[in-house]
Amino acid sequence: MSDSSSGLQHPENPLWLAIAANSLIQNVVETRSEEEMIEGVRLKMLDAVRVRLQADVPVGVHLSGGIDSAVIAGMAKHLLDKGEVKLGSGGSHHLRCLGIAFEKTSGFDESSECFRKLSFRSC
Repeated sequence: MSDSSSGLQHPENPLWLAIAANSLIQNVVETRSEEEMIEGVRLKMLDAVRVRLQADVPVGVHLSGGIDSAVIAGMAKHLLDKGEVKLGSGGSHHLRCLGIAFEKTSGFDESSECFRKLSFRSC
């Protein structure tokens, strides 16, 4: 699909790309400061984590060794520490974290990074 007025081309499905293209076409200028945008993302992430901690089964976080799972675990711990959520059906205040370890020689093992994050976050 393309927009004849701007020459932009984008796939049919990705909504975010269509929205971005539409903003360019309409010459929309971002008025929020960098700090406001960062705070907006942080609040959206906290809301997303909060919603996913509500369940009728026990809840945990899988740590992969990457930054994304560490951020989610940190946000879950933050929400627990503030008393804003209880985990899953048991209403626990203890965050369960898990990871997968491979043979050290495989080139895929990130367990040492997971353990470092676990000890830092006190999951």
